[in-house]
Amino acid sequence: MQERGTGLLIGVDSQWDAEYAYPQYADFILANALKKMDAWVVDSIKNVILGTFTGEQFLGTLENGYVDLSYGSMWADKVRPS
Repeated sequence: MQERGTGLLIGVDSQWDAEYAYPQYADFILANALKKMDAWVVDSIKNVILGTFTGEQFLGTLENGYVDLSYGSMWADKVRPS
């Protein structure tokens, strides 16, 4: 994409255009799909303490708040909210 000067991608698992990841490619990062595992760990520990932890398979979704979407830093002001 950098050689062609065109194209967009969606980063996965973290904020790809952040200074610790790939800021040099910010022009090509449309959005990021974020796994919020920190929130899951905190909630799991709370459930263990409360005795309500079930240990069943975990599925993170936008609805339950364990997955999130964020626009890339170069695109956030160009995308209209739905």
